[in-house]
Amino acid sequence: MVKFLLALSFVSLLAASAQAADFGAEIRLQQQLLLTRDGDVPGEAIGDSATLTTGSLRLKAQGRGRSWSYELHSLLQGTFSSDFSGLTTLTRPAPDASLLDLQTTITGGRSGDLDHRFDRASITYSTPRTVVRLGRQALTWGNGQVFHPLDLFNPFSPDAQDTSYKPGTDMAYAQYLFESGADLQALVVPRRDADGDPATDASSAAVKGLWRQGNVQMEAVVASDYGDPVFAFGAAGPAGDALWKLDIVSTDPKDGSAALSVVASLHNSWVWRAKPVSAYVEYHRNGFGVRDRRPVDSLPARLTERIARGQIFNTGQDYLAVGGTVESTPLLQISPVAIVNLNDWSAQALVTAQYSLSNEANLVLGAQLPFGGRGSEFGGRRTTAGAEDFERAPDTFYIRFERFF
Repeated sequence: MVKFLLALSFVSLLAASAQAADFGAEIRLQQQLLLTRDGDVPGEAIGDSATLTTGSLRLKAQGRGRSWSYELHSLLQGTFSSDFSGLTTLTRPAPDASLLDLQTTITGGRSGDLDHRFDRASITYSTPRTVVRLGRQALTWGNGQVFHPLDLFNPFSPDAQDTSYKPGTDMAYAQYLFESGADLQALVVPRRDADGDPATDASSAAVKGLWRQGNVQMEAVVASDYGDPVFAFGAAGPAGDALWKLDIVSTDPKDGSAALSVVASLHNSWVWRAKPVSAYVEYHRNGFGVRDRRPVDSLPARLTERIARGQIFNTGQDYLAVGGTVESTPLLQISPVAIVNLNDWSAQALVTAQYSLSNEANLVLGAQLPFGGRGSEFGGRRTTAGAEDFERAPDTFYIRFERFF
């Protein structure tokens, strides 16, 4: 209740000074079916199959004055399943331990839980040349389509089912715009350590410069992320009718062995049989990943730490992703993606179909299917050497209804 009153006071104060205020809401309801096979770790907890029901209500408020603006999102999320205790083994890592605790568990039990969090709560001061924003906000860096090595702040996983809203992060952000069109960005992301105390080693700070050289857009990043120095370079430009993108990220972990991650892609769009089509091919090198089929408990600590923090989602080293979108009708879009681990030749197939029911509602259907032999990444790494238990994601099918107000 205290968090709610503080946020309400925040909005009331800014709304009183705003020249224009907007309010909105979004509802999402999703049903998932998860199928496992003998030996899968989640199968031991949920059996051959399980269903998972999730729902969310997002209330949005934003306003703008002459130089000041604000944004606030209240997010209510619920999850239910008769196999809820077993399904907790499949949940993604929690977002970073943000400086401010703006999440409350309303109710929780053996069959599910209901949580509330303020996913956006920021105030912005802007002029024609500068932007300064404080509070919980979302920021995306890098040129990755499927993989995001340069996106240090709550990146989406390659198999994320809903990418409408990136989880908000508490940060201080500033941007300066030059007459040439170049800009300079700087940010600080304070976080809490495992004991709940603000800590430098758990926080991040970064500076990014963006400019154009001819028809090529370039960017350079210098950062400190969880105490590790990070240096990155990105570029994007035309290649005939297509568009190429590149990110190179060098991280120097505390163990002293630098890791070089790369993502390079080629994008194009055209019309096929009177239907708009866009497609891409992307190569990713995970500088923290491994090439072999070692079991989960033998993976490098610097890799598992980043997986636990939600910064990396895959354990291999080299990947190829091919995907695109076909506008089958003006109301129906189909988006298939294939992700291949080039070291063990396991793969994951993803497909989503979004149908527009109206200007205010969508229906989304999707499937996520891993392929590969036992011991491979997508086929399921052994939990320990010699074990017959495999950490493999289940075959997943889902349907989601979205309504906007």
